[in-house]
Amino acid sequence: MGEGKNQRKKAWKIILRPDKLKIMSFIIYTLYILFAYIACYLTEMFRWSERDKDEYEPDVHLWKPWKES
Repeated sequence: MGEGKNQRKKAWKIILRPDKLKIMSFIIYTLYILFAYIACYLTEMFRWSERDKDEYEPDVHLWKPWKES
């Protein structure tokens, strides 16, 4: 039993070496920033497409009482 625990500890030490931790955290932060950038870009694109729709069909969403009579 003791040998298995020691092997597990050694494996974790190899995985969690300081240089590997730096590389892993850098990769994770880079992916997080990329994901956030892509999400903002897509929402902005969607907003602009919604604005363009309103430009081409201005009377669809607006109620204009002065035009009714």
